[in-house]
Amino acid sequence: MRILSAKRLRSSSCHSKHLTHQSTMKLLIDFILYFTAMCAVIWVITQIEKEFMIRNSENPCEIYDLRSLEVFKALRVFTSLVAGVEVTLFGTQSAFFLKLPFGVALILSGLIFRILAIRSLGEFWSFHVVRYVDQPLVKSGIYRHISQPAYLGNIYLIGIYLAFGALLTTAIATVWIIAFAAYRIQIERAHKLCL
Repeated sequence: MRILSAKRLRSSSCHSKHLTHQSTMKLLIDFILYFTAMCAVIWVITQIEKEFMIRNSENPCEIYDLRSLEVFKALRVFTSLVAGVEVTLFGTQSAFFLKLPFGVALILSGLIFRILAIRSLGEFWSFHVVRYVDQPLVKSGIYRHISQPAYLGNIYLIGIYLAFGALLTTAIATVWIIAFAAYRIQIERAHKLCL
């Protein structure tokens, strides 16, 4: 009787180790899939933006800020990592049917705002805070109604995290996106690039 229960105990112990290894691998695979999906959506949106850009490389410019864009890119990757961990560990159970459509609506709205900003600025559009020679202050197109449509367009990131059901990450992203926009707008106003 004791021999039989000792064999069961060893068998049970090996079985639980196997399940732990399997669940760890599943979590890792889930994380990689979520993170990759978020990065893919961000990449697609960036490529769409680039398609609408009109570049005038012969037009010289003064560059006022290069660092904040690099910080923005790093925060995008870091926040996507956090969202991947959040969704992997905690899932998207509660009210997922509301998060997905609202998140997709934010993604599409953000993309539209950014495309309209790019089209309105034309050859003067840049991801950096710059002033091109003979650049007028644009007050037409989307800029007639919204003073900072490109920064408002960053809501696409909030939409991505929300669509994946990462509520904590959505809150974190909202805070740093607002801080990023406030910082860049302050630089633009200091150099009279916006109203």
